[in-house]
Amino acid sequence: MTPADDELIRLRDWRHDVAMPAIVAAREQIKQLAADCRQMSLRLDEMELRIERMARADEIAEAIQEHSRGFRRGFLNAWERGLIVAAAVVGAIGVLLQLVH
Repeated sequence: MTPADDELIRLRDWRHDVAMPAIVAAREQIKQLAADCRQMSLRLDEMELRIERMARADEIAEAIQEHSRGFRRGFLNAWERGLIVAAAVVGAIGVLLQLVH
């Protein structure tokens, strides 16, 4: 055997004993990392949907609350106007009854 043949055998053994296990381990790590990334992507998509739903629910609750406040203000104003009209009618009837007697 020549020194070149010895070097080829040494390099073949090194590739078989050192490089290939390292490459296989790196490949497995990459597969695991890719699976972890897919899982995280799914979880992020789910969280994004939840956040969108929560934001939409907050918007709806705020709109309902604002509408309710506006309705109550309008209702109280209408109620107050109704009381004023009723008091005026009662007062006018009282004045008419006093004038008749």
